[in-house]
Amino acid sequence: MKTQHIKNWNALLILMFCILSYGASATATLPSDLLLPQASYNSAVGVTTNWPSGFQIRNVHLHNFTNQASPPALGNSEFHSTSSSVELEISTNGGASFIPVITSTALPVLTNHTSDAGATRNFVTEMLSLNLSGGGMPPGVMIRESPTLNSHGQTSIQPNSGQFQIDSFFDVFVEMSLDGGQTWGPATAPMHIVLQPVSSSIPTLAEWGLIAFGGLLLISGALLIRLRG
Repeated sequence: MKTQHIKNWNALLILMFCILSYGASATATLPSDLLLPQASYNSAVGVTTNWPSGFQIRNVHLHNFTNQASPPALGNSEFHSTSSSVELEISTNGGASFIPVITSTALPVLTNHTSDAGATRNFVTEMLSLNLSGGGMPPGVMIRESPTLNSHGQTSIQPNSGQFQIDSFFDVFVEMSLDGGQTWGPATAPMHIVLQPVSSSIPTLAEWGLIAFGGLLLISGALLIRLRG
């Protein structure tokens, strides 16, 4: 009976976490429309990028971009080079345990202004390079953006009450080396990262609603488990 109660609690907590994670914003509202703004590109919490060797990475966080650029005019493309701080967690044993990594990378991006829809400007983007090493990585382990597969993304920018609402993501094809860069192997799927604002200490109205719903769900589940016990 005790084991079943533990399983019930675990299932309930996982469900609440998924609901709150699903509601997390993938949009940044910022004071300017600059590309690679002072926000961050994050992978979904807990979602792993995997290699057949059993290596995994998760909770990837690119932030502190050193250079921003104005978006190109409609029909034009622009090459933009910056650098970024990178935080992630890496596992060498199929996800049984993870260690934190803090490093940095050059981050060149190509942006093509493809269309406008009213006040919304739409861009096709491509991350041209990403190179990660050191910072707590296991010896000999390196990660890079694929030199043969295109890591495309999309960005849309629209005005919002004197600021700019920016939606942006990249699907990054990454490879890993275990021998200091002599040989490389691709991940089983591209790494999806989305633009998110720097965390605010005050939740938005929608976030408060999700927090309240998660709390009600937890209380209801606790009562149900108690009644069945």
